[in-house]
Amino acid sequence: MSAPEIPTKKTALRSKFERVVARLEAADLLSTLKGAGLVMAIRLTGGLGTLLLQVFLARWLGLFEYGIYAYVWVWIYMLALVAPMGLNDGAVKFIAEYLGKEDWAHLHGVMRVVTFLPIVSSVASALMGAFVIWMLSGQIEAYYVLPLLTGMIFVPLFSVADVQEGVARGFGWMNFAYIPNYIFRPLMVVLFTGGAYYIFGSANAVTAIWAGIAAIAVSMTVQRVLLSRKIRTTVKTAEPSYKTRAWVIYSAPLILICTFELILANMDMIMLGYFKDPDVVGVYFSATRIHNLVCFIQFAAVSIAAPRFSRLHAMGSLDELNQFMKGIAHLMFWPTLGAFLFLLVF
Repeated sequence: MSAPEIPTKKTALRSKFERVVARLEAADLLSTLKGAGLVMAIRLTGGLGTLLLQVFLARWLGLFEYGIYAYVWVWIYMLALVAPMGLNDGAVKFIAEYLGKEDWAHLHGVMRVVTFLPIVSSVASALMGAFVIWMLSGQIEAYYVLPLLTGMIFVPLFSVADVQEGVARGFGWMNFAYIPNYIFRPLMVVLFTGGAYYIFGSANAVTAIWAGIAAIAVSMTVQRVLLSRKIRTTVKTAEPSYKTRAWVIYSAPLILICTFELILANMDMIMLGYFKDPDVVGVYFSATRIHNLVCFIQFAAVSIAAPRFSRLHAMGSLDELNQFMKGIAHLMFWPTLGAFLFLLVF
C-alpha cells in the first residue's frame, strides 16, 4: 500500500492552477484568452511600432510639421471610421451569425453588401469633406488646407481596410484582421517617409500623409488577396441572398456610437489644434499616445469575444451567453487595472 501524498506548496499551486483552467474551460474562456493573447501580442507589437513611427516622424518632419500631421490625422481618422455607415462593425455580427447557422446564401450576400456600400459612402464622404475644406479654406489656417485635402484620398482606403478587418473578425481570423493594419502599415509608413526624407533631403506633413496613403493601399490589397483565398476555402458556394435594408438599419446606430466614442477620444486634440500652434499639438499628441497601451487589453478581449457573442445570441444560448459575458468582464477589468497601476507607478 503506497503512502498518502503529502500536500506541498507545489502541489497546492498546481491544484489551484488546474481549478482556474477548469473554470475558464467551463465558461469557454480558455480559447478566448488564447485568442486575446494573440491579438494583444499583435496590438502591442503594432503599438510599439506606432510609437517608434511617431518618434521618426517628429524627427524627420520637425515639430511644426509633425503637429500639422497629427492634427490632420485626427480629422481624417474620425471621418474614415464613420464613413462605412457602421457596416465595418456590423460585418462582425452578421458574418459570425450566418457562419454559425451555416446560412451560406445570406453569408455571401452580406459580404457583398458590406464591401460595396462602404466604398460608395466613403468616397461620397471624402468628396464632401474636400468640398467643405475648399469652402472654408479662408477660415482655416493655410498650413492645414493642403494636408487636409490630401488626406481625403486616405478616407475611402481606410474605410475599406476597416471593413475588411471586420470581415476577418467575423470569421475569427485575427491574424488576417490585425497584422496588415497594425504591424505592416506603420512599418511601411516609416519606410516610405524615411525614403522620401533621405532621397529629397526633407519631408513635411503632406509627405507623411502620402506615405500613409501608399502604405494603406499596399496593406489593404494584400489583406484583400489573403481574405479572398481563405474565404473561397471556407465558405460553401451558394446564390447570394440579401437583407440589405435590415443590415443597414441594424448598423446605423453603430455610427452614432462610433461618432460619440471618437469625439470623446479626440476632442482634446480638436480643441488644442484650434487654439494652439502645431508645435504644441505635436508635443501633446506624442505624449498622449502612451495611454493606448492600456486600451489594448480591452480591445483584444472585445475583438475575440464579439463574434462569439453573435453566435451564442443567434443560437439562443442565453445562459451560456450570460456566463461568457461575466467571464469577459473579469478578463478585461483585472489586466487593465494592473496595466494602469504599472504606468502610474513607472
